[in-house]
Amino acid sequence: MTIIIICVIVAIIAYLQFTKNGKQIKNVASGTVTEKIKENAMTPEGARARYNTAIKEKQDFYKKTMGTYTTVAGRLATMEDDLKETKEEISKTEAMINQYIDNHDDKKAMYYAQKLATLKAQKSVYEKKIPELQTTKDKQEEIKNQAYDQLIKLKGEKDTVVLQMEADQQIAELQKNLDQYNSSNVAQEGLEEVREGAKKLSEQAKGVAIAYESSAETLDYRMEQDERQQEAQAILDQMKNARK
Repeated sequence: MTIIIICVIVAIIAYLQFTKNGKQIKNVASGTVTEKIKENAMTPEGARARYNTAIKEKQDFYKKTMGTYTTVAGRLATMEDDLKETKEEISKTEAMINQYIDNHDDKKAMYYAQKLATLKAQKSVYEKKIPELQTTKDKQEEIKNQAYDQLIKLKGEKDTVVLQMEADQQIAELQKNLDQYNSSNVAQEGLEEVREGAKKLSEQAKGVAIAYESSAETLDYRMEQDERQQEAQAILDQMKNARK
């Protein structure tokens, strides 16, 4: 069974790698993955993940530079202490040589003279190496500081960019929801129908009123009413005059 599975896997790999159709499928799949990665980078979550990866690399590099700087600084401090002790030992040894010369003890004077030669050789090495170590320390300190500045800058950039992307995403989401609400709200559609119906009824009512006001029956009726009013007024005037 295991052999069959291995053979199937090998066949699939060979098909994707060496056949025309297989290569096309492989390219399409690769393009799809690339597109998905690009789309993911445009989201706050994807951007945050990429920034975190870059920040992790910067942190690792900063730790490495800090370790190197600490090592060099420690060596320099140790060598400076050794030089100081060597100078003190040289002074003591020279004093011992002078003492044994005064005592005419050439054997012991020779012993301390050999010791003095060794100490001076060590002193010469320290005096040569200390400036070199100091230069190395200064350069490493500069690299360390640059690495730290880049790390802090990248962290600040991450906070700014991700915060802006989150705000933009929220605005886009709100606009999308608003568009969907406006385009698919049944209640809104119902209100539009009501408004349209009210408008038509208003137009019909105005038309009826205009037709009524301009109809012959209405005009005749109003003329009759005016004549009656005039007759009534004449009767009233006549009766008033009769009472005078």
